Amino acid sequence: MIENTTLEFKREYSDDIRKTVIAFANTDGGVIRIGISDDGKAFGIKDTDGDMTRLTNMLRDSVKPDVTMFVSYEVEGLTERISLK
Repeated sequence: MIENTTLEFKREYSDDIRKTVIAFANTDGGVIRIGISDDGKAFGIKDTDGDMTRLTNMLRDSVKPDVTMFVSYEVEGLTERISLK
C-alpha cells in the first residue's frame, strides 16, 4: 500500500492532519490512516480514544465550513482510518 492522491499515512496524530482533510475536502475525498508511516509500515496508536477525541474536536473547531458531516472514523486493528467523502 502506498500513498496517492486519495490516501495519506500519518505515523501519529498531529494538528497538521487538518491540512490533509482540507485538501481532500477540496478534491474528490480520501482516506487518512493514522498509525502508519509514509513507507507503509504500521506502528499502531497508543491512545486511540484520546486521538479520536482530539481529532474530532480539532476538525470541528478549526475547519470552516464544517466538514464533520462528511468525515467518518474507523478503528482498524492498531490504526485509525478517517474517510472524507
